[in-house]
Amino acid sequence: MGIDEIKELINLDLCVQENLEIRHNEKNALKLNLENEKRELSEEAWAKIKEKVKQSKLELDEQIKMNEALNKKFLDENIKKLEDIYNNKYDEWVELLFNKCID
Repeated sequence: MGIDEIKELINLDLCVQENLEIRHNEKNALKLNLENEKRELSEEAWAKIKEKVKQSKLELDEQIKMNEALNKKFLDENIKKLEDIYNNKYDEWVELLFNKCID
């Protein structure tokens, strides 16, 4: 092997090293970009999930309020019915109890 061939081999090695360093830097840049994009997508996904949970909570709160109103109305109606039954039957019950006691 002559000196020219050795110089050419050294130059070729230097070129390969430069290309290798460039590719290595490109790979690291792509890796960093990929990680950043992955993080951004994850943050977007979590933001969407949090918004959906918030919306579901608002809908459930509204449904609970509606159910509370219906339950209160149902309770008030039944209390009124029981009071009416009590008021209508009071004299009859008192007489019935009195008769049971004296018999």
